[in-house]
Amino acid sequence: MVNKNNEKGRSMIEVMGYMGVVIAVVAGIGHLVANAFDNYKYSKAYIQLTDLVGGIVRAAAVDADYREVIKMVNGTHDEALKNREGQRIIPASFGRTANGLINAFGGKVTVSLPPETGVILDEGVTQDDGSVTHSDKFAIAFEGLSRKQCIEMAMKDWENNHNIDLYAIIINTNNYWYWPVYTQGSTDDNTLPIKRSAVTGTGNGDMGQCDQDTDNVIMWIFN
Repeated sequence: MVNKNNEKGRSMIEVMGYMGVVIAVVAGIGHLVANAFDNYKYSKAYIQLTDLVGGIVRAAAVDADYREVIKMVNGTHDEALKNREGQRIIPASFGRTANGLINAFGGKVTVSLPPETGVILDEGVTQDDGSVTHSDKFAIAFEGLSRKQCIEMAMKDWENNHNIDLYAIIINTNNYWYWPVYTQGSTDDNTLPIKRSAVTGTGNGDMGQCDQDTDNVIMWIFN
């Protein structure tokens, strides 16, 4: 009599091998999806920023400065019509809450006149009453950025934005960057474009200018 072994199926080792391959494939796909989503958010944030800047500049084209347009955008103008016009300036891609605008990363967006101290290098604009202001410029800040978001937003290329006149960038309150034309001959190493090593750090405990895990803030100032 001849005995035949007709066992079918897979051994435990084979099954574990297949499972390992499946897990690796799923993890790889998950990584690709996560990277694609991150890239989408960065792209959306770049577009949000440039579209908002363009809207403000166009809205203020016939004004002496940016004060009234900033009030319109922030909804603080006395006239209801102006408030509605201000809302039209804001791109639809921004989230809106009772506390203001929300960027693609979920952080707050502020639109204002630029801070006076340590930022403005020119002489400003003399008003009719003799006072000097810098209302010929405006500032947009993205708050609540993670370290990676701060680094990537800081590295945005402004050299090809011919329709937008960037004046300066401030990272986390006291790190200032200017185009060479605005530094008035200064030899400080803070001229645009921003150097990646400055925002990422150089190691040995140097976290760079985007030095917080969360709640980093970047402010862009435009002419």
